[in-house]
Amino acid sequence: MHRQLRRFLLLLVVIILSIGPASFSADTVINFNKGYAATAKGINDMAYELESTYPDWVEIETIGYSVDGKPIVALRLTENINQKTAFDYTQKRHVIIDAGVHARETINPVLVLKMVEDYIKDAQNDAHLGGYNSRTLLSETVLHVIPNVNPDGFDLVKFGAGSLVTPEVKTYFDRILPEYRQNRLKANANGVDLNRNFEDVYLVETSGAWVDQWQQSGFYRRTDEPDEDFFKGYSVASEPETQAMMDYLLSYDFRGYVSFHSMGQVIYYFTDHLGTSYLKMNESFAKRLADITNYMLMPPSDQPEFGYSTYYFSNNTYKPAITVETTPTIEFPTPLTDYNREYYGRSLWKIPLELMLQTKALGYYDYKVYNEGAYVRDYPSKVIADAFVKKFGGEVHYYKGDPSYRIAKEVLIKMPGPQYLMRSIKSSEGVVYVEFREIFEMFSYRLAWVPEAQKGVGISDANVVSVDIKNHELLKIQNHNITRSKITPPPVLIEGRVMLPLDVAFDVLGISTEDLIIVESGKNIYLDL
Repeated sequence: MHRQLRRFLLLLVVIILSIGPASFSADTVINFNKGYAATAKGINDMAYELESTYPDWVEIETIGYSVDGKPIVALRLTENINQKTAFDYTQKRHVIIDAGVHARETINPVLVLKMVEDYIKDAQNDAHLGGYNSRTLLSETVLHVIPNVNPDGFDLVKFGAGSLVTPEVKTYFDRILPEYRQNRLKANANGVDLNRNFEDVYLVETSGAWVDQWQQSGFYRRTDEPDEDFFKGYSVASEPETQAMMDYLLSYDFRGYVSFHSMGQVIYYFTDHLGTSYLKMNESFAKRLADITNYMLMPPSDQPEFGYSTYYFSNNTYKPAITVETTPTIEFPTPLTDYNREYYGRSLWKIPLELMLQTKALGYYDYKVYNEGAYVRDYPSKVIADAFVKKFGGEVHYYKGDPSYRIAKEVLIKMPGPQYLMRSIKSSEGVVYVEFREIFEMFSYRLAWVPEAQKGVGISDANVVSVDIKNHELLKIQNHNITRSKITPPPVLIEGRVMLPLDVAFDVLGISTEDLIIVESGKNIYLDL
């Protein structure tokens, strides 16, 4: 009787895991059966199908090509993706996840694409999947997904050496690995372990010295020639897949990075060479992921390895960088039975959502680097920021809070006659904004602010003027005539001050701008106008 009950309960668990939680929508584009059978091209095709099915949420860019010429794509997910501007570099936070760095770890490319579709459906339905508000998170954040970093290796593991399409690449692979174990391969088509091939140079803050860790040999399994795994390459960043990833990891101000690998159901986070503050931050995030997945945190190793993608990212950004090792199995390609068990049973789908939440809570460092007037990224100390500027160029700005993409300037405006406007701002594009209160009070308007409507109102003996911040609209009543017009560029609200483009304000007041003298005070204003 007890044995039959145990069998029944086991069957029930398998059935539940096979269909997933009831709160998840039915598959539309991504399903595990299709993903399990897919080639590397099939994985990319699924990504492009997401883009065509959800055009307001997804866009795709080819960021590079493999040794065999197969495209490596990056998928970007956010609300209203088609309305993006340059200012989205800072007005939305950016986080990144990847999969498929190692050839044999074939489960993860499909899982990360499934996450994308589940988040879109949840946001569309405003269903708050698992307690996460996907719509809010995706309105504030851009999730970057690189589903398959190593497409050649992915195909080599699943379909053999015949999957290589370039004759010289296949000839070279057959020569360096004539008897490779198809189910054990981690390397790319050049026999290089991509996760040992990344540049690994970090700054010693106390001395200002740069240390190259990549030159150190790994201790776990050293090999000095192409192999199934652990060969770091003949030179740093020698592989096109590595180069594509290195470029992309620094092309945005990514606030955090999770790299999905397999196997072991463990989480790697320990990075002590960047100091205790960084280690505590990374450990805190890792513990949160461990709580979600019930994966084990890996303790510090006495056999360190180098050239990781996460080291490259953290060395250059000082933001959280975690490796999540999915699945308990040593069987590769990853069995289909693991897909539901890991995705639903271990709540892997929550990880990018948690990444978005945690990086929002972390906020920004105070030392921010700009290059040619545009924000690049932030650093935890002046010493670190100065070192990166010295190495790569730019200039360091110190201020608290979220960054602006461009830098505006405070200006003083000499009016015709003895009067001055003292609180005006010039945008990085050269547009001058004047304070609504200052300019209209100068011309004897009585002013009021209507917070519920986000409107500033000015009243004189003859006129009424209303500035609608939300709808970018100007209303003017003069001699019983009502006119409405759009304000271009739009007005902005800065620390409770309504700011209007100078041309708009002066046109309403009937003042010529010809005799104005505009002088920059030298004070930076960190706002995107």
